[in-house]
Amino acid sequence: MPARNTTNSAGHVRERMLDLDSLERDGNDRGPFRFFLGGREYELGAPQDLDYRDLVDAMVAGTNGDAATALNKLLDPDDIEPFWKNKIPAFKMEALVGGFLSHYDLQEAS
Repeated sequence: MPARNTTNSAGHVRERMLDLDSLERDGNDRGPFRFFLGGREYELGAPQDLDYRDLVDAMVAGTNGDAATALNKLLDPDDIEPFWKNKIPAFKMEALVGGFLSHYDLQEAS
């Protein structure tokens, strides 16, 4: 983990602290989850790349069965409106959610 020393006003080292400014993702990047719907390509970004507030909102929504809110956090903002113009039968939404979870090696909430 990246760390840096902090100093007090006299210039003495106080402690080592986690340096989030220097933290990089590990090399385990799976890339975005891509799919087609209505003749258009979409991608859902990695949950790890979301702002933590959006990730929490998406997780809570997903746990409560609100796939729309969860997907809106993962879709590119320019893709949200075209995506929801499609009729999406439940079996296709189930395949989308299952494929996303599998792609990122996540588990469905029980």
